[in-house]
Amino acid sequence: MSVYFNEFLKLRLIILGIFLFSSVALHALNVIEVSNKSGVVSILEEGELYLGEGNLTKKQIEEGSYLKEYNQKNVNIPPSGQTVWIHFRLKNSSNESIEKALVLNSPSLEFISLFTEESSKPRLNGISHQSNQSTIYYSYIIHIPPKSIKEYYLRVASPHKSFFFNLTLQSYEEFRRNDAFNQAPRLVMLGILLGLMIYAFLLGFYSQDISYFYYGMYLFFTLTHQVTFLGLTQIYFPHWLILFDMPLAITKLALGLFFAILFAISFLKIDKKTIIFKIYMLFLFASLWVVFFVDRLWVMLLLGVAFVFFNAVVAILRYRAGYKEARLFIVGFGVVSVAYILVVLDSFGFTSTLDYFPNILMWAFTIEVLALTLAFADRYKILQEIKEKTDRDREKIIKNEVIQKTADLNKALKVKSLLLKEVHHRVKNNLQIILSIIRLQNDKLKDSETKEKFSELENRINAIAKTYNMLIIEEDLDDIDMEEYIEMLLSDIEESMFDITSNIELDIDVDASLPLGKAVYIGIVINELVTNSYKYAFENQRGTIFISLHHLNNKYELRVWDTGKGFTYNKKKHTSLGLKLIHALVKEQLRGTIEMQTQNSSLYIIKFK
Repeated sequence: MSVYFNEFLKLRLIILGIFLFSSVALHALNVIEVSNKSGVVSILEEGELYLGEGNLTKKQIEEGSYLKEYNQKNVNIPPSGQTVWIHFRLKNSSNESIEKALVLNSPSLEFISLFTEESSKPRLNGISHQSNQSTIYYSYIIHIPPKSIKEYYLRVASPHKSFFFNLTLQSYEEFRRNDAFNQAPRLVMLGILLGLMIYAFLLGFYSQDISYFYYGMYLFFTLTHQVTFLGLTQIYFPHWLILFDMPLAITKLALGLFFAILFAISFLKIDKKTIIFKIYMLFLFASLWVVFFVDRLWVMLLLGVAFVFFNAVVAILRYRAGYKEARLFIVGFGVVSVAYILVVLDSFGFTSTLDYFPNILMWAFTIEVLALTLAFADRYKILQEIKEKTDRDREKIIKNEVIQKTADLNKALKVKSLLLKEVHHRVKNNLQIILSIIRLQNDKLKDSETKEKFSELENRINAIAKTYNMLIIEEDLDDIDMEEYIEMLLSDIEESMFDITSNIELDIDVDASLPLGKAVYIGIVINELVTNSYKYAFENQRGTIFISLHHLNNKYELRVWDTGKGFTYNKKKHTSLGLKLIHALVKEQLRGTIEMQTQNSSLYIIKFK
């Protein structure tokens, strides 16, 4: 009996040992039941984790004793160039296959590899592998057959940034919905910052204030860093640009700090002779030193923390010293300083603020930009008040001086008017001399074709001379009476072609004034068109030529047409100097358009501003 009892006791001990071993083994492998769980399931709280050098293989991880229990919700590790291995098991006790999305809730991770027990090749993900990313966070679609347990190893490496992520299991639809919900406010805030950055550059361009330029550059590098930090680069930019951008994290932070320093010096009007200016210069050179010689992200982050503290103290001191423009500067940079310090603490693993407020830095930058935009307006208002007070004080002092300057100016204007009149008179005389020479030469010519060319040249120069003649009479460069000018011009054309114009009538309808430059071009155009009508339009030398010039809908419209026979226009055939001159003047000088209707009669419509 005792023998049987001993054997039974041994059997119970064996069964208990097997049960305990199985329990310990299952606990060590962290089996996560997913069939009875909905919503978001945290993997890290029930998984195993290894943090170390990145050259270990999956086989070494499996066979070695590297993995340790990890009961925290997040992985939060400062930038160190190390690799994270995560080991977990998923169990499906149901009779149906389960499909879930395995989500790494952190953007811009560079190297992600998921190993399964049935495949020796990993499923690759992350910025360095994925070229068609459409979500902020990275995910894997995993399938768990019914009544089965699947084992996974996940490797994450990101040499150029710190680790702060959690690993969850959820439905793919819920993941996509949450990701879209996360994208929307980030895009809105980036749009606001982009608009204000452009606004800062425009203000700098028009006001010639270097502070706006420094601020715009500060916003530019802040935006480029935040686009990557928030995971938007991988969605909206080409893959080659993403790979180029990833190693530039330190450079972008340094350049953002560089222009923030210059902006603070310029906006707060720091005297170059003070110790504060020298400390700012020290920060300036330190930011460049980190980029070119240190190349450590944690050094850059600590330098940024030191700067925001120093910048806040300087702004407060400047405000207490009576510089009122510093008040909104303190508000804007104060908000960003708090947010930046929280993010840095997250990067070094001291806090987990980004888990609850992932967009905290973007919200802070948005508030800062709005505050500093108001600071620019506040600065303008203060300067305007100072200017108005100065103007009022100076008005009494400079009143007599203004009267004297006005008298001197009027005298100078009279002299200038006389000189301009003399110049135009000399131009007119010179043109008349040229016309006289052409006429003398024309009288000696016997070849009819050559005489005709000289006559055309004479009419063109005469069109210019008439403009200067009108200018001498009216003494107004911007207000040439086109009706009087065109009538005088047509009278000269008619006189020069009397032998063919005696039975041709002219109908003029002009109600416009033009400045000197445009009047000259219009005179030449009318001369060419009317001369052509006289010479070619009428078979029996009888008909009418109409000229109209009006100002309609912010445009001038010149119409020249006749009741002649018209002609068939051929662009290759009709290449006379007159037509070339008309097209050149209308399109290049007047910046206008010309329409031609030459069937049955000739009509030219010229429009210009």
